[in-house]
Amino acid sequence: CDWAVSCPENKFQIFSNHEPAPLEPSEYTRDGIYCKFSRYGNHELIIESAEHNKALGTMRRDEVSNVIEMYYRRYKALNNGKNLQTVLFKNHGNLSGASQRHPHSQIVSMMVVPEYVRFLVDNAMRYYDRHGRCVFCKIIEYETKLDKRVVYQNDKFIAIVPYASSVP
Repeated sequence: CDWAVSCPENKFQIFSNHEPAPLEPSEYTRDGIYCKFSRYGNHELIIESAEHNKALGTMRRDEVSNVIEMYYRRYKALNNGKNLQTVLFKNHGNLSGASQRHPHSQIVSMMVVPEYVRFLVDNAMRYYDRHGRCVFCKIIEYETKLDKRVVYQNDKFIAIVPYASSVP
């Protein structure tokens, strides 16, 4: 195979019935103080390897570097001066709803932050305001001390099974 990481058209886009998001804020229709738009966002698929059995955790350093570089390039392309919120997520295997056999991630840029993401960010900010600490740093500190749900850790990354996860 002559490719390392690919970003093909996503056949199962969440915005498939809509046009791509506006490129410039000037493309919004104004109604007094409100902005109106009929277009909603972009949804791309990032295939991380041509090999079906590869995963980020089993890739060589240069392969992981290629994947992260693609994440960065697509993030910048989707957010280049635009007023969009972007979420990068990864699902793996049938239980997560993955329909692509290759290891992959998805990147979504949209006009509005999904309620669940806004809820997580708001709660993280509230925690910081009350305790003066990042909630994610506190979780990592606790989980590394407990060493019960840590899947993998090195000097730059940590993978943790979520507390009270519905699936392993």
